[in-house]
Amino acid sequence: MLVKEFEKECEFRGYNVIDSTHIFLAYQPEGFSEASAIIAIYDVTKKKENILFELGGAGESIFDYNKNNGLVVFNWLEGIYVCPLNNFKESNVKLLLKGINLFNPYWIDSSNIGYTEWSNQTWVVKKYRIKR
Repeated sequence: MLVKEFEKECEFRGYNVIDSTHIFLAYQPEGFSEASAIIAIYDVTKKKENILFELGGAGESIFDYNKNNGLVVFNWLEGIYVCPLNNFKESNVKLLLKGINLFNPYWIDSSNIGYTEWSNQTWVVKKYRIKR
């Protein structure tokens, strides 16, 4: 089933199901700088996108939403960050792990993330427990 069709090419940085009618989207539309990402919620029933935020400096960021805790985890400028999806704005972004060689964060469960780190010329998969 086609949920949303983009008129122009774009690069997806992440997506996930929020509930039965909403989808979390993070993408870089064609024509935007490589360092930008659109954070949005798409309503399947209304076929309407609600853009929450444009994140500058996103580069090769990857985003993952966890519906159990309501948080988005992503890599950005100085490491790995989290932000609540229902209030996604730069002032609510929290740095979890500092390091420029941290990539591909994903949720393992509502308290733990996995990510990869470039270390000693090799990729290492790691786990981090989020303190609340």
